[in-house]
Amino acid sequence: MEKPVNYGGGDLHLEATELRLGLPGSDGHEKQSSASVKNNKRTSTEAMTEESRSKSNSNVSDGRNGNPDGDPPTKAQVVGWPPIRSYRRNSFQPKKTEIDGAGMYVKVSLDGAPYLRKVDLKVYKSYPDLLKALESMFKLTIGQYSEREGYNGSEYAPTYEDKDGDWMLVGDVPWEKVDLKVYKSYPDLLKALESMFKLTIGQYSEREGYNGSEYAPTYEDKDGDWMLVGDVPWDMFISSCKRLRIMKASEARGLGCL
Repeated sequence: MEKPVNYGGGDLHLEATELRLGLPGSDGHEKQSSASVKNNKRTSTEAMTEESRSKSNSNVSDGRNGNPDGDPPTKAQVVGWPPIRSYRRNSFQPKKTEIDGAGMYVKVSLDGAPYLRKVDLKVYKSYPDLLKALESMFKLTIGQYSEREGYNGSEYAPTYEDKDGDWMLVGDVPWEKVDLKVYKSYPDLLKALESMFKLTIGQYSEREGYNGSEYAPTYEDKDGDWMLVGDVPWDMFISSCKRLRIMKASEARGLGCL
């Protein structure tokens, strides 16, 4: 009689009945590799959670290394913030009236005095006012200025240094600067100089210049040359004149026609 076949139980190896296509002897290796791949695979959620953990750990470590106290770094203040309203911005800017009203202070020194003083020239309106202030400031007597003799006969003579570095006698030039644009021709300018310095200049001649006159007006042009007033057209004179000087006719020999 035939023996019954037992199909149950765990003794049967069903894997032996599987059909596999592959190279001879590669059966066991494929099983191990497939098992290792299955074990190494991770779900996307697990990868994301581990990545977030690593980032948080790195941020904590950077904060501890950069700021030992653990306080968050302060942000730099943005330039121009907070905004300022227009009326407040205008209040911070200096007004033109305040700038124009500023004084013109100059240093004053006295020979033999161990200290210097400062004087606001805009306070005074003429040379006599300034000289009186200097006399009361230094307790001395200066005397009166003469156009021909200067301060001769006086113990002290006030001098000043101009913009060119030359030391001049106080009173030799007008109290205010001469604006050439005010005048329209040479005769207008010469009349103003005569009334300003209380002298007679005379008329200009193209051939003889100011011959026969005691004084001769001269000017320094842009090139630094001293020229006779009247030798060039009026418009050219205005654009090239740097400063005026009234010289004695004998000293002005060699300039122009003199």
